[in-house]
Amino acid sequence: IAAYDNGFNHVTHFYNATSTFHKKNGIVYSGVVEAAYISDDVTVELIGDGCHIPKESMLLARKIKGADKICLITDAMRAAGTDHTTSILGARDTGVPVVVKDDVAQLTDLSSYAGSIATMDRCLRTAHVRYGIPLEEVSRMLSLTPARLMGVDNRLGSLEVGKDADVVIMNCDFQVEAVFTKGAYGKTGLTGMDMVRLALERSKTAKDALQLLIPKEYPYERSSAGAVKIREVVTVPLRNRQFAKTVSVSYIWGFICAVN
Repeated sequence: IAAYDNGFNHVTHFYNATSTFHKKNGIVYSGVVEAAYISDDVTVELIGDGCHIPKESMLLARKIKGADKICLITDAMRAAGTDHTTSILGARDTGVPVVVKDDVAQLTDLSSYAGSIATMDRCLRTAHVRYGIPLEEVSRMLSLTPARLMGVDNRLGSLEVGKDADVVIMNCDFQVEAVFTKGAYGKTGLTGMDMVRLALERSKTAKDALQLLIPKEYPYERSSAGAVKIREVVTVPLRNRQFAKTVSVSYIWGFICAVN
């Protein structure tokens, strides 16, 4: 509590490697977890790989803190996004050897986790699909809340006019279909709503569900500094409303629901 009273206001990977209710020399103490919950202004990070934090613990944090005080993170180490079964945690020459087992990095004797191998889309699927947290809240925890805490929410974290045109298109299974960085599609440099349409059409139910009313005018504009900014936010009507509920658009920093 004294640390919070002196300006400490954020907890890295909450629950993991943080103290909680315990006994020392016959005396019972609370820990970092309880102190963070008591202090309303303290924000926390939750590892969203589905291994480090069980469902009930994440739901408790959501109930007490809310989406505006929680950042969902990967806490990933270098094996993330690879099919490696062994890796090194920390510096390559002096780090700790780890094995990847059960979708998480672990010490070689399997006595402890040694980091996550998750990517941000997996964090979304964990919190929303597996743990049942509403998509709008998960989106905020993955995007706008971290952007605000880092002081970059004036240009990142949500689909708003004037913000950077960094967008991720996902299909109905919340798998990444396409990535736009400052309006450009991947490394190709292609831009335009045609790429958005293509990404959506590749979704499973797109064949008979997607009847898109996409404006021909490209809804981005290039700033004097060369970065592409969002000029307007367009809602895409879909005749199949069930499919519409499953389509999401996200920022590189995280995800926000773009179709009602």
